[in-house]
Amino acid sequence: MAGLDTVPPADQPPINVTRLSFQTMVGIGTLLALLGVVYLFVRIRDHSLPKWRWFYWALVVAGPAATVALIA
Repeated sequence: MAGLDTVPPADQPPINVTRLSFQTMVGIGTLLALLGVVYLFVRIRDHSLPKWRWFYWALVVAGPAATVALIA
């Protein structure tokens, strides 16, 4: 199987762009999963909704962040 080292340097794709996009996608996905775990923890422990203002701001940001992760 031919690897990237068999392609001339002038014809190689920009690897850093792909790496940065992947790391952005994984980072946002991790934060969204952590937000879900925090919600479940509070919901199971207190049987009520979280009462933190930052949590609801994080939910507002989660929608556009998910879109950015999909594009990345």
